Amino acid sequence: MRTVYRDFLIVVVVLFPITVVAQPQLNFKRIVNNWPTIELWFTVECGGQRVWIENSGDVRVQEDGVDVSTFNFWTPEGLDCANSTVLVLDASGSMAGSGNIGVKAAGNRFIDLMDGRNDESAIIWYSTSATIAQPMTVYKDLLHNAINALPTSGATAVWDGIFTGVQHLIENGVNPCRGVVAMTDGGDNSSTHSPAEIIALANKHRIRVYTIGLGTSIQSDILQNIADQTGGRFYATMNPTQLIKIFEEISTIIYGGGGECLITYQGRCLDGGTRTVDFSVLNICQGSDSKRRTYTVTKDTSTTLSVVVGCSAHTVHVQPAMAMPIELFTPLPDNTPFHRATFHVRFDEKIVRCIGVQAPPGSLLENVPLQVTPVPGGVTVQTMTPTLLRTAPAPSLLAELLFEAVQQPVDTLCTPIDVESLVFETGCFQPVLSSGRLCFTTSYPDVACTTSGPDSLGWSVPRATYVPENVAVSAHVRNLGRKAARNTRVVIDYIKADFLRMSPASDTIAVTPSTLQPNDTVSATWSLCARPRSDSAISSITFTTLYEDGIARQCTHDIVIPKSEYEVLCTLQAPRLVADFRNRTYAPDPVPVKAIVRNTTTTVQDRLSVELLLPPGIRLVSPDNSGTARKELSPLPVDPGQSATALWYVRSDKQPVDTRLVLECVTRRDTVEICRTAIELAVPALTRPPAPVITPLGSLRLCPGGSVELDAGDGYSSYIWSTGERTRTIVVHSAGMYVVTVTDQYGRRGTAPPIVIAMLPTPAPAPRIMPLNGLRLCEGSYTTLDVGSYAEYLWNSGELTHSINVRTAGTWWVRVKSAEGCYGYSDTVRTTVVPAPVKPTITRSGDTLMTQQYRTYQWYKDGTRISGAVQQSYVATSKGGYQVHVTNEYGCLSASDIIDLILTGLNGVPVPGSVWLDVYPNPVTNELTVTLRGTSDKPADIRLVSVLGQTITGTTSRKAHGEQTVTYDLSSHPAGLYFVTAAVQGRVLSRSVVKR
Repeated sequence: MRTVYRDFLIVVVVLFPITVVAQPQLNFKRIVNNWPTIELWFTVECGGQRVWIENSGDVRVQEDGVDVSTFNFWTPEGLDCANSTVLVLDASGSMAGSGNIGVKAAGNRFIDLMDGRNDESAIIWYSTSATIAQPMTVYKDLLHNAINALPTSGATAVWDGIFTGVQHLIENGVNPCRGVVAMTDGGDNSSTHSPAEIIALANKHRIRVYTIGLGTSIQSDILQNIADQTGGRFYATMNPTQLIKIFEEISTIIYGGGGECLITYQGRCLDGGTRTVDFSVLNICQGSDSKRRTYTVTKDTSTTLSVVVGCSAHTVHVQPAMAMPIELFTPLPDNTPFHRATFHVRFDEKIVRCIGVQAPPGSLLENVPLQVTPVPGGVTVQTMTPTLLRTAPAPSLLAELLFEAVQQPVDTLCTPIDVESLVFETGCFQPVLSSGRLCFTTSYPDVACTTSGPDSLGWSVPRATYVPENVAVSAHVRNLGRKAARNTRVVIDYIKADFLRMSPASDTIAVTPSTLQPNDTVSATWSLCARPRSDSAISSITFTTLYEDGIARQCTHDIVIPKSEYEVLCTLQAPRLVADFRNRTYAPDPVPVKAIVRNTTTTVQDRLSVELLLPPGIRLVSPDNSGTARKELSPLPVDPGQSATALWYVRSDKQPVDTRLVLECVTRRDTVEICRTAIELAVPALTRPPAPVITPLGSLRLCPGGSVELDAGDGYSSYIWSTGERTRTIVVHSAGMYVVTVTDQYGRRGTAPPIVIAMLPTPAPAPRIMPLNGLRLCEGSYTTLDVGSYAEYLWNSGELTHSINVRTAGTWWVRVKSAEGCYGYSDTVRTTVVPAPVKPTITRSGDTLMTQQYRTYQWYKDGTRISGAVQQSYVATSKGGYQVHVTNEYGCLSASDIIDLILTGLNGVPVPGSVWLDVYPNPVTNELTVTLRGTSDKPADIRLVSVLGQTITGTTSRKAHGEQTVTYDLSSHPAGLYFVTAAVQGRVLSRSVVKR
């Protein structure tokens, strides 16, 4: 039984174990640009055998040098799916004879291979034009009949035939495996469609076209190109009898999903450029292979991402070179291409002059060559090479313009810095420019710092500690500026594995007084304890001064820490921890921590023990506990030059962010400390950094006037979209590229892959309701409201068809959906219902037939309209069945029953063999007798009817010998005109009677 079409996200299974040792061969067949979806079709072989990809690490896709991190993967592995196929067969005159016989046999063989349940096919002939000989069907007999009736005459419109086949498959094919099989014996000579149109339409709908050329007159290069570009295959043969094998092979390929794997991902934008795609398979059959292809996109600025670039207000101190930041205010995902760009910047040349541009370390354009060119009123800045931007919070520094003052300010001078234009060579950015202001001043705080403390430490062997044991280091800060420095603080930074902070309890000290006037000096001092180490090193301590309205300053103090000269050499070892995100634990678990004590003396060392000192967040676990923190070394005693060890098992608490914890080990002889060592254990976060994904709650292709909601997901503490909005979801109404950067509860940032919204070029549908029978309904009739052809319908009555039948008064409208997915609403129409005329009754007086009064009349005899018989009465001239159609003032129609007009002989005697209705007495006072003759004992429905056509009484009568008699008591009925009707043998006879 065939399986259904399957889409997998990145990971697929292996068809069979790879046992062949050979380099892989990647066949990167084609790129299909169904923007915004980009499709990569490929196969992989090892030693000539087809293999399937095993995991995401085996595939790498790069577009313009940027990794495509999110893609979908589909493989036909194990697939045997139902197919929808169109056979496009050559019916031109040149096919007469063996060609016609051969293609009929091949087509019939293809139909025989259908499963008879789900597989479906259609047959198209083409000669001078294309004909759908058999629309899509699962019935083999119908398909065989269409193939066997294949004619041979006319020219060769092969491109029209294939185009019609693709179109028919799009509109009617329902199965996942689809293809068009086209056969020709000659070159095209009468088509209106081109091969390029065929390729574009087929690729848009993932339809493979298989082309077959018979003989020597075919256009093999074009047929080959159509097949290659759509994922089909091209076959050529000189022998019509070979067509059966070709059709059999194509059938097998179609049932197997075409035999190609597919990767799809979302394109960035339509910038009119050419994209280069590098596709690689890695670690497949002990090797790798890469291929490159390109595709071109159209230009549509509505798909670009609006990014805010420019300057803001910036104040600097007067210096020979004053830097003005050019910043990116829109968060972007990692590895976003930043193409060559040209900035035009304007400023007041009477206040400053631009002396250069730089991209300092840490800026987004670091290492990108920059060029600045003076122009009247400003400068032009160019980035000379493209680069990939790393993830950074917004705003982020792109580069800095360097200015010098034209005149020295007395206090503060300012000039606008206007970024007038920014043009990218290519890419997906639609820049939104931000202008700023550069101010420079001589009145500012400037808190510099110097340090004091020992330059080096000594080691005391008897005391087994560094000297001094408590290391005092100080930062001395002084305000060198011309303005008070408010809220002054000093922050210390040191290597935690080298020093233990003793006091104060924080790495930050708020100095006293916190406001430093110009030339004021204060100090901040910390007490540190050096940790023993197995080698000598220089450890740097950095102090940073922070204050309002000024530039942070740093100063550094270096201290030489010698090797710990213990009687023994002690070290501590622990493995690197790895976060297991799935189980939310660390590996290894528990963590083995080993103390190694080496006897460096010439005497035996005995009575040695070690104690493991754990910081908060690390605890001993089984087989250890708090009572085993101190252990004896093994073996004991320790001979000269030998080592002894102790082992503990610990476990770290789950850390939400990367944490570095210091473990210490103290070695003692009896109770005297003779060695101490420490290691820093890096504990990774057990929560992944944010990796948001934007979920569109609707289509990515907007209809005019439409919108779609974008959701960045739950669980983050803050959001910032490329639109500037700060909510979890946003609603967008226009095309473009949208990005969001989120922050989690630990302050970590993550940027989602961009999502592209496109605007459909077609307008929203505006259907009009067409009433096929008008909007005024006669009572009992109906009208049909039709809205034309669309993909979906929803009437306000709840019906889902393109037309509805309406029998009542009301208002009616319909919502339709176009083939592109756009919704539109029709106009509203109103129906009314008017009364129908009372059913007419025919009375006879001699040969004159009469009915009640109406607006119009039309008499009929034996179902045929009587020309000119349009009066209230009609004089019959021959026997037969008579009927009258009447209309009222609203134009509504009603028809009488058919009555038989019976020929009479002399003196009113009925003609033998006729049916005769007689009433007496007439006029009548009380009892009325009705006699029906000549009925051959057939049952008759005899009724007494008022002048308005209402039945007063009725009966079904049956009597022998062809005569039936009924009596009615009219004594209680009012005086007036009545009718007696008798329905018998499909006819209605009628007589009028007057009641006195």
